[in-house]
Order: sequence, then structure tokens, then C-alpha cells
Amino acid sequence: MNKLLPTIEELKPITDSNNTFYDCGFNSSFDSLSEQKKLQIICDIVRETILPTPFPNPEKELINLEGNCSTACLVAKSYLEELKLCKNIKHVMARKRVFDPDDIVSIHSILLIEGNDNNLYQFDPTPFVGYKFGKVESIDNPIYYEYVEITDDMQEFLNIFKEIIYLDSINKIDKNKVKYYIDKCIDSLDYKILGAYCGNALKKLIKYIEDPSIKNKIEKLILELRPYSKVNKKNKEYQIELLNNQVSLWNEELNDLKESGKDIKRQLELSQNIIQELKMVYPEYEIMKNIKGKDIRLSFINPRFMYENGLNTIMIKTSAYYLNCNDYIEDYYKSRYKSYGEYSVNLANPTELTGIKPMLFSHPLGETCIRSLDGESKVLLLEGNPDIINKQKKTLREEMCHDMWNKEYIWFDDKPIIWDPFVTNIVHGTDNATEAALHYLIGYPEHQNMTRFMYPNPKLKYKEYK
Repeated sequence: MNKLLPTIEELKPITDSNNTFYDCGFNSSFDSLSEQKKLQIICDIVRETILPTPFPNPEKELINLEGNCSTACLVAKSYLEELKLCKNIKHVMARKRVFDPDDIVSIHSILLIEGNDNNLYQFDPTPFVGYKFGKVESIDNPIYYEYVEITDDMQEFLNIFKEIIYLDSINKIDKNKVKYYIDKCIDSLDYKILGAYCGNALKKLIKYIEDPSIKNKIEKLILELRPYSKVNKKNKEYQIELLNNQVSLWNEELNDLKESGKDIKRQLELSQNIIQELKMVYPEYEIMKNIKGKDIRLSFINPRFMYENGLNTIMIKTSAYYLNCNDYIEDYYKSRYKSYGEYSVNLANPTELTGIKPMLFSHPLGETCIRSLDGESKVLLLEGNPDIINKQKKTLREEMCHDMWNKEYIWFDDKPIIWDPFVTNIVHGTDNATEAALHYLIGYPEHQNMTRFMYPNPKLKYKEYK
């Protein structure tokens, strides 16, 4: 078992209602959980622990726990078998969601798991943010219309596709192997479900083909294998029309939930569905941050990313701005730690993207705290040990607020507020990489890879960056 994946004995329930992740649903012993919830906990852990990479190195992806949906499925399958948490596991290619065209192709894979309760579950540990990624659901409500088990032969072809795509991404395709790669891609077409993946691999090879007649044939084949690529304008327009119809339905449901104030978890799911699916056809929805000299997609910032980079998050709260000590706190931390990004946000204001209120998705007591954060806050990304950062946080709180606790003051809205040690405590620091990933994206809930409804991997606390 990889050292970053915990044993059953290391999975402890979260019983403190003040814990950021209390609403993950693991609040009593692991043995007492339903089969579906046990599988969900494992799914959460795998997603948090895989470093999101669209084009993984097939020789290292399982060792380094770095990759995409296929990587996550292979890791999860091995992990579940070691934990003996199910009877049978099938790794499958999955095709066509409810809002996809009937003849859509797919490169997506998930697991079908027969649980110890004899029920069959869809298990998707994909380390990205998207529709049903990270979900464990009964097959009674199928997410996809078609599932095809990946045989050993199919896996060999998938490994070749991965090799082609990875080597192309680092400009290291061996031109002497191009014919071999093309022949293998053609052989894979005995398995129709692999067509899209094959098409993606051939698209990477096309620039290395010198014979015009062969190049022309391969280009035509790619169009057949990828019928909804951007060059097939009519098909693409139809696919976008179906997606926009689905987005309208999601928006309608989301607006009803926001108005009623119900089901915060579903609100987040709908918001993420809308933005993450739209960004597949409208790239302007993608948001990048430059961290340590690299442009990183917000939705790729997960606990493993924070862990490997030794990063933690602090938030200078609205109450610090009330006391006019926000600059002092910012200078205090920046003078002691390397800083890799910051942004200001009002956590009580609805987001521009879907109109959800960020504070509700950062903590179980978000509704209680939202008034105290109706104003400017600033989020900082620092390289440093969370234990030391939090000791300093407590020192700053006492220095600034020692004679204010539990007393009444007039807040920004001209109404009384109690200066609460939990609520108006001027600065927040994250305890580990899982909380750091969640709270660095506190102002961007639609892009959160780690959410407060997931169980945090206890192994991902802090790793010193070297």
C-alpha cells in the first residue's frame, strides 16, 4: 500500500461539529457506516491523494500517484482490494451521460463495485472537478448509458495511448516508433469503446507522418473517431445545445435551492456541474493561478498539490479590517514565509459565476459566521508548517483581541456584534494540506477540488518543501 494511503485503523471519525469537515458524514466508527459511505470515504481519499495530471507518465503514474481518471481507478482498485472492502471490482470505460448525444464517444473510466452488501456501485475517483466526479452511487440510478469492462488487451492499448500522449506533451516522440504506434492504434479499433482514446492518440501522431496519402487517411479516421471535435461544427453545435439545455435545468434547480436556503451540498454540486462542464466548451470559465512559477488550474489545486509543495493558507478576516490591523497581520506572515499568491474576497457576497455564497461552503458553521465576514477578507498562500503558523495565529489573536472577547461592539452594518473567539478572531490558518486546499479556493467554490463534504486524508498533513 502506498504510504500516502491510510489503513482502516488510521481512519478516525470526525466528531467535533466545529471541524471544517464535520459534514463529510463520517462521524461514528468506520464499521458502523453503510457500505456506500465506506466506499465514499475511500473515493474521497483517492481523489485527494492523486496529483491531477491530464497526461500522466504511464511508467510512473501508479508509483507517484499522479494522473487522471484511469490512474485513479487503478489506484482505487488496488487500494480497495488491500482493504478488503468489497467483493468484486470491474474497471470499465463509461460512455454517454444523460445530456450527451446518443453517439458520443468517451475516454472516461470508472469502477463498478460489488459491495459486501451485495449491491452494485458506480465509483468515480477522478481527481478533477466535473459531473459526478468523486461520487459513489448505486447502479440503480446509472450515471452512464454504457459500461464496458476493460480487459487485459484493452489495458495494453490504453497504456500505448497514454505513452503517445505523454511523450507528445514533452516533445519526446521517437519518430522511429511512429509506424508501430499507428499500427497499434489501428489494432485497437476492434474495441469500439476505445475509439475516442485512439483518435486522441492518432491526433498527436499526425504531425510526425510524412507520407501525404497515409496522413490523409489518418486525418479522415480521426474525424470518424472524434465526431464531436471542434472541426465537426454541426455535431459540436448540437452537443453544445444539449449541454446548454442541461445547464438551464441545473440553474433552475440551483436558484430554487438558493432561494429556500436548502441543501448546501447539492448547491455546490450544481454550481460545479455548471461551471466545470461549461468550461469544456467555453475556455473563459477556466481560472489559472501562478504558483511557484507554474500556471495551475484552480480545479487542480487539491490536498496532494498543497502537500507536495509545502503550502498552507491563511485568511485575514473582516474583523482584522474592522480593527485596522490587517496590514500588520499580512506583513507579519509575509516577513516570515514565502508567499505564492493572494486575493481579496467578501465571503458573504454571492459569487459572480453562479451566485452561491462562499462562506456556506467553507465551514459547517458558515451560516453562523457569515455576517462577521460581510466585508473584505484576504486569502494568502504561504509555504510553511501549519503547526507553527497556527501558534503564531493564536499569538496574534491574543495580542489584538485579548480585552475584547465576548464583549459587544457595533459592526460595519451599524448593529451590535459579540466579539467571539471563534467568529471575529481576525485571522484563520489551516491545519493541514486538506484544509489548505479547501480554504485557498474559499472564494472560488465552483472550482474547489477539495470540498468540506469530503473526508480528509489523515496522511496529508504537511510535507516540508525541498
